[in-house]
Amino acid sequence: MLAKLKMVLKTDSNAVLNSYKASLLHGVIMEHIDREYAEGLHTTGLNPFTSNLIKKEEKYIWTVTTLNKKSYEKIMQVLLSSDFNEFVIKHNNMKVQITDKKLETKPKSELMEKFYHCEVENQFHIRFITPTAFKSNGQYIIYPDIPFIFKNIMNKYNASSNEDVFDDEDTFEQIINNTKIIRYNLMSTVFSMEGVKIPSFVGNITLRVNGTDTIKRFIRLLLEFSEYSGIGIKCSLGMGGVKLLKD
Repeated sequence: MLAKLKMVLKTDSNAVLNSYKASLLHGVIMEHIDREYAEGLHTTGLNPFTSNLIKKEEKYIWTVTTLNKKSYEKIMQVLLSSDFNEFVIKHNNMKVQITDKKLETKPKSELMEKFYHCEVENQFHIRFITPTAFKSNGQYIIYPDIPFIFKNIMNKYNASSNEDVFDDEDTFEQIINNTKIIRYNLMSTVFSMEGVKIPSFVGNITLRVNGTDTIKRFIRLLLEFSEYSGIGIKCSLGMGGVKLLKD
């Protein structure tokens, strides 16, 4: 099951929240969940959850997602608890209240149901809400490279499932050979984390997909999953938040 929890945050003073404090909110999660499970997350290659912070209409929205049943039980249920309605960011002793919580859930089977039965599209509009980047050979990639985007989502989908759905190299090759960016409105930025500034980007792109209907369906499934998994590196620390936009 995929789950997304949006929490409205309020500080107890004039203290300012911003997207860069999302990495500190990761620490809040680790402090409140089961210690053994938290320690295990440090050894996994891909985290089964994401966390990011944005400001919308003068409100700070903290969004946390979980990608499978275990992460839902170990993380999401803790955050949903009535006991979790305030916390302290220890970095600067900032007290934060949670004034509202809204949970959305989606069975993975719903993605597959849509894969088989819904009409296909050939264009997809993606908004990178929080700073996004990839990393290869020790270097940051700060633009929306098609192979990096889809390999990243495929890896996360497989890591969150009991079965490797996207383990076919031919399918990956067909995806990248039949997908291109036809419009973009992007801006370079940085994501500050523990004194390190990670080069990244935010903004919108539009993808056009050629090829078979099956390839278009695979791409739609992956992009819908990315609204929960994020795209790129450090999505549990505040980066890589994405949203699919309608025409």
